[in-house]
Amino acid sequence: MPTTAPKPAPASSTKDTSIETLRGLACILVVMAHSPGLAGPTALNYADDPWKFGLDLLAYLRMPLFTFLSGYVYAIRPITTGTRPWRFLRAKTRRLMLPMLVVGTVFMIAIDLMPGWSPGEGIRPWWMWHIVPVAQFWFIWAIFWCFLVVAYLDYRGWLSRRSWMLTAIVVVYIASSILPKGVSTPFGILPALYLALFFLAGIACRRFDWRAAPRKWHLLVLGAFVVIGCITVALNLAGIWPPVHGWIGNLVGVLSCMLLLRLRFSFRPLAWLGPHSYPIFLFHFLFIELWRMVLVALGVVDVTISILSTTAVALAGSLVLERILRSWRISRLLALGERWTSRASSRAHSHVTSSPPPLNSPRPHTKRIGDP
Repeated sequence: MPTTAPKPAPASSTKDTSIETLRGLACILVVMAHSPGLAGPTALNYADDPWKFGLDLLAYLRMPLFTFLSGYVYAIRPITTGTRPWRFLRAKTRRLMLPMLVVGTVFMIAIDLMPGWSPGEGIRPWWMWHIVPVAQFWFIWAIFWCFLVVAYLDYRGWLSRRSWMLTAIVVVYIASSILPKGVSTPFGILPALYLALFFLAGIACRRFDWRAAPRKWHLLVLGAFVVIGCITVALNLAGIWPPVHGWIGNLVGVLSCMLLLRLRFSFRPLAWLGPHSYPIFLFHFLFIELWRMVLVALGVVDVTISILSTTAVALAGSLVLERILRSWRISRLLALGERWTSRASSRAHSHVTSSPPPLNSPRPHTKRIGDP
């Protein structure tokens, strides 16, 4: 692999369907993990069910994969040395923080008003709602800090060499493994450290072309994953759960993401779902809680039916809501974080059957080579 980062690829409409597929897989894993619902009277009780073991085991993959892909896509069109990053950071603030404030506020109001929606979450004062993240919104704060820091490092050229990148990854790995994950810490600072490991790994895999690395490196990563993975499963079966953000958990997350990227696996339904990852991430909890209320009212207690049906409803509901919100410029801006476009371009965009921009797109409607 090269020791310095290659120049960013020129703009193109070509997409890497294997990356789209992985993003779709990450979406399903996240929604399925949340499908039991928040803690409260409508939450699914499945503590002794095999589903619990499986979903807990997948915790070593789902958020690492989501973040790894964000870093990989960022590396397609990164901030280059000497380039002023303000436009990029302004777009990221609009794309990430504005929907977090709008959708997150709606979610918190729903928690307060809807019966069975974990009223304990709504006890905190309203002015604390977005200072201490709730539910999935910790991820938005954390990934925002990742973009902010990496943009500055790329601006200074400090991640352009493989040795510097490897040093940064090792330092973050050690710090993340020592410090707690702390998803409820103010402004998502500690979760940002946890995600930074996978974000940097994604950038490195794209920037230094992990897929084209010599075969011996792929085999080495595969062997390490098999050993560490078997140890993790054995410990879990013994009732010893290595922390997801600990020494073993972080290593399993990075290795599994690298192997999935190397597979170049493509599956059309997942590839179609992948570009909708950000709206699904924003809205899925609303539909999960609504459907949990329906299942409780109907007396459905079967764990498999509950998890699969809730996952399907949350995915479908998020996609429908996204489509509705795309009908107006103001809702696209506030709920999806997309640019305020002219009426003519809005009408043209509504008639084009293109995928929505990804979570980490610096310019939502710009075509980029390999951009999922």
